[in-house]
Amino acid sequence: MAGPTAGQTYGQHLPDQVEKISSLTDAQLQLLEDVRDLHTQRVALEREYATKLQLLVRKAAEKKAKKISALVVGNEPTKPCDENTLKQSTLDKAYTQLLSSISDIAQEHINLADSLTSQIIEPLRSTEQKHEAAKKNEMQFYQKLLQDRDRVYADRIKSKQKYDDECTELDAYRQKQERSADDRHAERAARQYEQQQVDMLNSKNAYLISIAVANNVKAKFYDEDLPALEDQFQDLQTRLLARFVGILKHAHAIQLRNLEVVRTHLTKSEAAFDAVNPGQDQDLFIDHNVIPFSQPVDWAFEPCASHYDTARKRNNSLDLSRPIVPTMP
Repeated sequence: MAGPTAGQTYGQHLPDQVEKISSLTDAQLQLLEDVRDLHTQRVALEREYATKLQLLVRKAAEKKAKKISALVVGNEPTKPCDENTLKQSTLDKAYTQLLSSISDIAQEHINLADSLTSQIIEPLRSTEQKHEAAKKNEMQFYQKLLQDRDRVYADRIKSKQKYDDECTELDAYRQKQERSADDRHAERAARQYEQQQVDMLNSKNAYLISIAVANNVKAKFYDEDLPALEDQFQDLQTRLLARFVGILKHAHAIQLRNLEVVRTHLTKSEAAFDAVNPGQDQDLFIDHNVIPFSQPVDWAFEPCASHYDTARKRNNSLDLSRPIVPTMP
């Protein structure tokens, strides 16, 4: 999978948006979980379908076992037949192959379910866990960066507070010195004021140093640390999606191989039905139903019981111009 577009990086174009970038990783990980659930349910359906298909074949095979003899040699064959005889039927071979193909296809659905479980569902789960841990480490590092930055920021605030306190204290000593200018404590007040000036200047220097340190930390945080962290998130997301796409492409490859195997089983059934030979099966039926046979004798003339006659043919043409006189016995 291609990486980020040249020049388009999180660190450069999304300053100080670690939380938002992290939430995108969460959404991507949720996608992996959803796809994993999809395949988990697909596996359950494949196994359920295979089970029902196997049951269907088993029932059909039981019916076939009961009816195949009548189908091949009839209900009352005159010649003994056994399993080998039945196997000579091209129709029986075709139907047997049909059931075998369906059974094999059911097994292929089980194999597909097994492959999806081991090669798709588990890798998706492993990828989720791996990248979830990586994302957690990145966020922990982010929190450490914040803590280190905030500690320096806090030191600046403390230095500012110390400086303000020293300035307030200095002003208090100044006022005290002014009040005791003609007092016997004037010298001590002057010394305290001078010392407080030194303390104030020291705290000022510490405050100025804390400002410089905080500014350096701030610049490093926003110019180096955060961009590097965001780019690491971007790299993590790139690798996550590349792995995700790779797993799903493999899932399609598994299904394509499954379809090819199923096609092979169907081809076997098609070839078996192409081999059905009605004449050969009819010869087999004839061979097992031959009985002694003589054609019935011809019928002979039978005179009427109430009228004497013979089988001699007579001219039955009538002269319709003369009246018909009944014949007396």
